[in-house]
Amino acid sequence: MSTACDKFLEEQPGPRYNVLVVDDEEDIRSVTKLCLKNMKYMGYPVRVTEAASKAEAIELLKNNLGHPYCCALVDVVMESDHAGLELVDYIRKDIKNQAMAIYLRTGQPGQAPEREVMEKHNIDGYVLKTDLTDEKLYSITLAAIKSTLRAFSTTNAMNQLSLFAYGAYHKEQFMSRVDMAYKFADQLSDKPAFAPGHYFSVFGKKYSSGTGKAFTDDIVGELMMTAPVKVAGPIEYRTYKEFHMMSSQQSGAIYVGHHIKWPEEWKETWTLFFQLFDHFVMASRN
Repeated sequence: MSTACDKFLEEQPGPRYNVLVVDDEEDIRSVTKLCLKNMKYMGYPVRVTEAASKAEAIELLKNNLGHPYCCALVDVVMESDHAGLELVDYIRKDIKNQAMAIYLRTGQPGQAPEREVMEKHNIDGYVLKTDLTDEKLYSITLAAIKSTLRAFSTTNAMNQLSLFAYGAYHKEQFMSRVDMAYKFADQLSDKPAFAPGHYFSVFGKKYSSGTGKAFTDDIVGELMMTAPVKVAGPIEYRTYKEFHMMSSQQSGAIYVGHHIKWPEEWKETWTLFFQLFDHFVMASRN
């Protein structure tokens, strides 16, 4: 491997897991940040962003639909008795983020009984602050990250399938949807996350977002020179460090992601997308 890929990785911020900690007690936020300071998962660091209120958290979330954050640890009682629950509803209903794992923390369980909260709100867990040891905090953060990564596969698949209108393929509509998708993705990439960069080349047109805007032809060429590690007919998957490439010898489409290590379900999702795309493209040529 020559230097273009390695130079990119040296210069660009790498993937990471962003944890949003929302609590009106400064000591709680500081202890949480200290506890998670050296945490890593699959070799990638955890970074904490603090918010002292529901309103402050909304400011962090509203412009990017919560995209950079893989999980949120939210206090229930802040500027109001149910501020944390209102924030959960904002994330799930207003900005429609269903992938981010959310754990509620409370020092006043009488204000929001656990059983009632778990039944009524789309959260991943509920914990009393008095029970939250360093080990417990580490465990629920790791569980939250894993939950989000599993949900990301489904969310990503739905977004990919939405590029095909009503199960059909029309080149102009497809390209229009890809164009809108990458413009939207670029608006969300204001903070490095576990998938900070994307690049897609199809029909001679190139799209990119986040760190993917710094991809060069040399990077793509170097990746194409590596041996594929997964082959499904004309579709090939290649990887080098934090680069992941899917390509089709049939349609000529190429996707490159600057991501954490891909779980198997991510590889399957992208393979399925390329298979569908190849099928529709070839059918349209007949």
